[in-house]
Amino acid sequence: MQGIDSDLIRKVTTALEGMREFVFLETCRPSKNDNRSFLFTDPICRLECTWSDNVNEFLNSAELYSKQGYFLAGWFEYEFGYLLEPALKRLLWPGKAGKVVARLGVFEKPLIFDHLTGRFVEGNDWPKAESTLSTVKINNLKTNISRQEFLADVEKIGRYIKAGDTYQVNYTFKLDFSFVGSPAVLYRQLRRNQSVAYGAWIRSRGLDIMSFSPELFFSSKGNSIRVRPMKGTLVRGRNVEEDRQMSARLSMDGKSRSENVMIVDLLRNDLSRLLNNTGGGVVKVQSLFDVEVYESLLQMTSTIEGIANPSSSIGLADMLSFLFPCGSVTGAPKIRTMEIIRELEKEPRNVYCGALGYYGSGRMCFNVPIRTLTLADGRGSMGIGAGIVHDSDPESEWRECLLKANFLTRSRPEFQLIETLCWLPDRGFLFLQEHLERLASSAEYFFFQMSDHDVRCRLEQVAEQFSDDCMRVRLLAHKDGRVEVTSSKVTTVSGLEKELPAVSFSACRVDADDVFFFHKTTHRPLYNRERQRAVDQ
Repeated sequence: MQGIDSDLIRKVTTALEGMREFVFLETCRPSKNDNRSFLFTDPICRLECTWSDNVNEFLNSAELYSKQGYFLAGWFEYEFGYLLEPALKRLLWPGKAGKVVARLGVFEKPLIFDHLTGRFVEGNDWPKAESTLSTVKINNLKTNISRQEFLADVEKIGRYIKAGDTYQVNYTFKLDFSFVGSPAVLYRQLRRNQSVAYGAWIRSRGLDIMSFSPELFFSSKGNSIRVRPMKGTLVRGRNVEEDRQMSARLSMDGKSRSENVMIVDLLRNDLSRLLNNTGGGVVKVQSLFDVEVYESLLQMTSTIEGIANPSSSIGLADMLSFLFPCGSVTGAPKIRTMEIIRELEKEPRNVYCGALGYYGSGRMCFNVPIRTLTLADGRGSMGIGAGIVHDSDPESEWRECLLKANFLTRSRPEFQLIETLCWLPDRGFLFLQEHLERLASSAEYFFFQMSDHDVRCRLEQVAEQFSDDCMRVRLLAHKDGRVEVTSSKVTTVSGLEKELPAVSFSACRVDADDVFFFHKTTHRPLYNRERQRAVDQ
C-alpha cells in the first residue's frame, strides 16, 4: 500500500489552499476495501437543496447527472434527513427556509489515486505548490452547552428510555473556536493527529469542511453495499501491549456492546428495507464488536453487508431515502429518537453527523462526518457526541465526549523514531534484533510505515563503508517509511584517570501518562530542557 507521504501532502494541500472550490477525499489508511483517494475540481455546476426545496427534485437531478456519466461529490447536513421523512419535516428549525442542507458538485473526471498499485486510475498527478512558513492557531474554545446542561439532558434521556420512547440516543453538542492561519497547515496537523480511511477537505463558497472521520456510512460497488457503524470508545494505552489489553477490555464491555448491537440491528433493518424496495437481496452481519486503534482512542465497529439481486439498480437517492441519517448518530428507534434529539440539542448539527463523499462510475462512498469541523470567516465549529443508553453515567459520558475532541485540542508534534546502535568490526551491530523489535513496536503504536527488511538493508549498506573503527550509528525512522542513518566514530575512554561525566538529577516529575516516555523518539522537550538547565548551572 502506498500512502501520500508528508512531503507530498504538504505540497498538495498548499496547492489546494490556493483554489476556490474542490472536494478532496483522502484515504490515510488504505486497505483492501478502502484504497482510493479522490480530488474533484472545476465543477460544471452545483446542485443545492435548501430546507424549502423539493427533496425529490434535488435527488432526481443528481441521479440524472450520474446516468450521464458525471461524478457528484459533496455533503449532506444531518437536517437533510428531516426532508426525507414526512413525519420529521415539522422539526425544521424556524427562520432558516433558505439554508442549504445539501450541496453536490457535478464533475467530469476526478483525479483518482489507487493506493494498492501506487498509480492514478484517472489523471496523471496531484497539483503541487511549495509552501511558505505558515502557522495556525485555534483559540477561545468553548462548548455551546455547559457541563451542567449536558448532565441534565442525559438525565432527561434516561427518563425517555425508562418510559419506552427510545433505547439509545446519540446526544451531541458543539465545540466552537476562533481560527487564525493557514487551513492547509491545520489540515496537515489534524491529519497527523488522526489518520483515517475516510478523510475529507471540501471547500465551496467560503466554507471549509475538514473531516477526519473513521466511520464509513455506506459504500457501494456493483451489487454489494457495505455499512460499518461505530459505537464504543475507550482511551488508548501507552504502548502496544497496553493497547491490546485495552482493546480486549473494550470488546467485552457490556455498555459498548449494547450500544453497538442496537445500531447494528437498526442498520441491518434499514439495509433490508432498502433491498426489499429495490428488487430484493440478502443482508449479512460480517463482523461484530471489532476494535480499531486510532491515534487518540480505541473505537468499536461492526460490519454489515447487503447483496442486491443482479437485476436491482440502486442509486444515491435510494441509499439516502432508506439509510439517512446513519443510525449510529441518531439512536434507536430512529424516528422517535430524532424527535428527542431535536427537543434537547441547542442548535442544528449541520454537516456534522450528515454525510460526505462521492457518487459516480458505478460506485459511491460516504462517511459519517464525526471528528469534523467547519471553518468560515475566522470561526470554527466541531460536533461531539455520545451514545446514551439506560445505564449511562452522565459524568463518564461528558469525559468521553472531551476525549473525542483530543485530536483537535491536543496537537501531536512531528517526530521520528530513534535507535542508536553500536557497530564493532568483529561483531557487527550489537543487539540488532532487540533494537529492531523496539523500533517495530513503536512504529506499530504510532502508525509509522516500516519495513524490517528495508531497515536491515539500509543498515547493511552503511556498514559496508566502515573500516576497523568502533562506530556509533543513529537511525531515524519517519512516519511515511523513510529511514535516515548517520554514523560517527566512537572515542574510547580508558583508564580511571580520565574525567568522568558529571551527573545531575532533575527536580521535575514526569507525567506517567505521557506516551512519549514509553518510546524512543525525537520528541523529548523535558530531556532537552533539563539537560540545558544542568549545563547552564
